Amino acid sequence: MCLICYENFKSFKKLISKMIDLLLINPPSTTVQNNPIPFGLAYLAGYLKKEGFFVKILDLSIERKKDEEILDYIKELKPKKVGISCMSVHVPFVCRISKKNKNTI
Repeated sequence: MCLICYENFKSFKKLISKMIDLLLINPPSTTVQNNPIPFGLAYLAGYLKKEGFFVKILDLSIERKKDEEILDYIKELKPKKVGISCMSVHVPFVCRISKKNKNTI
């Protein structure tokens, strides 16, 4: 990547990080064979975007990350709010990430 492109990318990344209102997180799938599309988060994000909010979805069922990587990603984006989708099988993950995120803010 050329230096000018890299500098433009860095400034664009800074601009985007200042604009994110909400980061929605889809927890990692508990089954390897079934990675459903997070339609609920997609619908919510679509509505919020229509209302003028800047929303980003982190789908951990596709993009596997360790806890530290997730927290670094949240710190990097600096969203105003973080929402995590949760079904009963995801409760341990959601509690763990929520506590760690709260402690790092």
